[in-house]
Amino acid sequence: TIMEENEQSRRSIEEAFERIALEQNRAEKLLLNILPEPVAQELKSQKKVIAQSAREVTILFADIVGFTSLAETRQPHQIIEILNRVFSVFDRLTDVYRLEKIKTIGDAYMVVGGLPNYMQEHATSVARFALDIMKEVRKFRFRDGKRLELRVGMHTGPVVAGVIGEKKFIY
Repeated sequence: TIMEENEQSRRSIEEAFERIALEQNRAEKLLLNILPEPVAQELKSQKKVIAQSAREVTILFADIVGFTSLAETRQPHQIIEILNRVFSVFDRLTDVYRLEKIKTIGDAYMVVGGLPNYMQEHATSVARFALDIMKEVRKFRFRDGKRLELRVGMHTGPVVAGVIGEKKFIY
């Protein structure tokens, strides 16, 4: 009957809207994995170049000492597993200290305090983060008894930040 057809059409439309909402949510989460939330919101609301400067932030770089030689003696899946375990711990600590992970490149991890949102204690937060990640990395041990070592550098000063590129853009 017509009423049954209308009901079936209504259900189909509702299901389609639910699928769209789920996909929008998934796309939002992916965007927030690439960009800080305020930057993502600005990018969505306007299609212009996003740039900001800050007079003082603290940036930290950390990398695993001897990673290249370590990678030469391990299987690819072992290397990825190690990096995933280590960087997952780092990611959780960025939340604890309200820092922004900028990127990873191989075994290097970059984080900033005081950007995109100003934080008065950015240097202290980054320093505490540095101490914690060094402590956490010492807990990692290989079957052969070798331990990971971490090299950490940080600097406080002015910065310019923005979204660069159109494909696989970076902040």
